[in-house]
Amino acid sequence: MTTTRRSFTVSAFAGSLVLSSLALTLPAAAQVSPTEAQQIATDVYVYGYSLITTEVTRVQMSNVPKVEGLKGPPGQFINVPRYPPAGYRGVSAPNADTLYSLAWLDLTEPQVFSHPDMGDRFYLFEVVDLWMSDSESSPVKVT
Repeated sequence: MTTTRRSFTVSAFAGSLVLSSLALTLPAAAQVSPTEAQQIATDVYVYGYSLITTEVTRVQMSNVPKVEGLKGPPGQFINVPRYPPAGYRGVSAPNADTLYSLAWLDLTEPQVFSHPDMGDRFYLFEVVDLWMSDSESSPVKVT
């Protein structure tokens, strides 16, 4: 199934309708004040927005049957042999002077990653979570 912006928007709208109907049926003791509601909304934005944008990016980059340019199926590394084109918008701000290899991986099972000896060249083998923060077990940079 291909996820489109329209289907994502419709799903999000339906979810918000369900949540708002649940809020209307809560007993009076469970109602929140406007200040609490604002704090909850702020927390949802701060902690949830990155998850949503990362998921949209993951679906757009991995919803293909085989490697095509900067896209590839889940669980498969994509090695990009040239710099991203100026009009590339798959991520918000790609580096114009960086060659990329990337993959969307399911890490519920242990994985072993290796790379060839890079000599004295700079490289980064970064592992990030859906909040795009470095994993505690992410390999270190080598310069």
